[in-house]
Amino acid sequence: LTNAALKLGIKPLAIHINPLVTAETLLETDEKEEGIAVVDMGSDVTDLTIYYNNVVRYVASIPIGSNAINNDIRSLSIPEKWVEKMKVKYGNAVAANVNEEAGISYNTAKGKKVILQCNLAAAIEARVRDIADLVIEEIKCAGYDRKLPYGIVLTGGGALLRGLEELIEEKTGINTMTAEDPMKVVAIGTGQFVEFM
Repeated sequence: LTNAALKLGIKPLAIHINPLVTAETLLETDEKEEGIAVVDMGSDVTDLTIYYNNVVRYVASIPIGSNAINNDIRSLSIPEKWVEKMKVKYGNAVAANVNEEAGISYNTAKGKKVILQCNLAAAIEARVRDIADLVIEEIKCAGYDRKLPYGIVLTGGGALLRGLEELIEEKTGINTMTAEDPMKVVAIGTGQFVEFM
């Protein structure tokens, strides 16, 4: 990245890795000291950052994010223009949490169609379970599956998905919570880093 910027005649003042910016923005000193993981679920990548004894101990980028969920919803013959709207308004990472008979109406070029909310949730849950399995694998690989007393903090746009916190906690057995404003964490953190330069 630095070389690319230099070739364009731009001299970077500093380069900050997104997972570290996110973690630094969210976490308190005692959380970083005792042990915590930040899972930043973006559109194409899910980043994992683990702090322990006030030091970043592990960083991983898992090449799957919210767009994979969107692709799964799209495979239900949902037009692209409705996918994100449906996921945000009706989506749930735990299919058991939705009414099995509730339908979602949407318009297509061929008229009005309906999908059951439970079918939407089932597609979402399957992909979220995949992502959760990859996060668990990384935490175990790092050797911190039993060293996170402050648990897991979810952030990024994907963290807004209803039921995500519940499913991640169920799959990992680790206390899980969502950041206060998961969509703005990186922007706020980047601004804070720029102020210190």
